[in-house]
Amino acid sequence: MDAIPVVDRWDYDEIMITGGEPMLYPENLERLCKSIREVTAQMGRSPKIYLYTARCSWRYFERAINHYVDGVVFAPHSRDDISFFREINNNLLKKVRYGYDIEKSLRLKVFPEVKDALPENLKCWQVHASEWIENCPLPEGEDFRRVSRLWTEDKW
Repeated sequence: MDAIPVVDRWDYDEIMITGGEPMLYPENLERLCKSIREVTAQMGRSPKIYLYTARCSWRYFERAINHYVDGVVFAPHSRDDISFFREINNNLLKKVRYGYDIEKSLRLKVFPEVKDALPENLKCWQVHASEWIENCPLPEGEDFRRVSRLWTEDKW
């Protein structure tokens, strides 16, 4: 992990939070997003923040899209991940039925291994077929960095 450069600036237009599974520690993810918003606001900037996840509960997903991210890329890698996605999709469909307007970017990456297990109604999502690429190169113009540490041990 030390080979990945540490974030040393915050002048990005978009920030994608990924790596491991960010929703394993949703409180820390929320704190990270709030910190990013505070730091960038002081710079006169307001980058879009996107979350890349494979599994999370409806409760955490809903909190994320309502409070601290501009969009979510959901990428279920296995059939175990599909149960999380089904719960989220069902709840979104219920909300839409009752007039909820989804104002966030919701993307679904579909890998061949899970395609047949997905629900039929995916109208809340921008669906993109994907293939797993080992050591996938970054697209041109993107910068891959890690956050070293934002808080002292007693606050983490």
